[in-house]
Amino acid sequence: MTKLTKNQKLVLAKVEPGKTYKLNEAAELLKDITFTKFDASVDVDVRLGVDPRKANQMVRGVVTLPHGTGFDNDAIVDRAITVIPATEALLHTANRLSSSSIVDRYTTLRTQTPQSLRLSLLSELHREAAQKDIRNSVATCTLLIELGHEVHFANGDNANFKITTESDIRLLDAYLKCRKMVPWREP
Repeated sequence: MTKLTKNQKLVLAKVEPGKTYKLNEAAELLKDITFTKFDASVDVDVRLGVDPRKANQMVRGVVTLPHGTGFDNDAIVDRAITVIPATEALLHTANRLSSSSIVDRYTTLRTQTPQSLRLSLLSELHREAAQKDIRNSVATCTLLIELGHEVHFANGDNANFKITTESDIRLLDAYLKCRKMVPWREP
């Protein structure tokens, strides 16, 4: 058996083997027993009690935390919108009748719902827009930009439907019928 270091002995004195700690207790204990001079990462395993072999119990999704990117984390949470790359041909127009220039679709994104904003920020935005007499914003994300705020992106999906009109419902219905004929697979 190898000899324990001074720090390892201190950790063993503070941790009770076999004890199940609550999340807030574990976080405090972790801070207390860390001796590194850098911000270390922590892995958390969560037992969800699901059977991943059953389709209705599968847990999917990825969370990318913005730590270390130089962004203000609160701003990212406050101003996050889902986007997908624009694949259509996009044209500039001044009169809605003709165009003589194109928009580079490789630098253009399509916004989607949901757009994640805190209610307090949303209320503040609309008060500020009313004071500045801004009344024709297409969406909340455009209002943010019109008021001088930065908007942050989360990856969207083409299968994310925004249903606001009767034709949207017909489009979703056709999509679901096609999906029944051809089983959907994740890319």
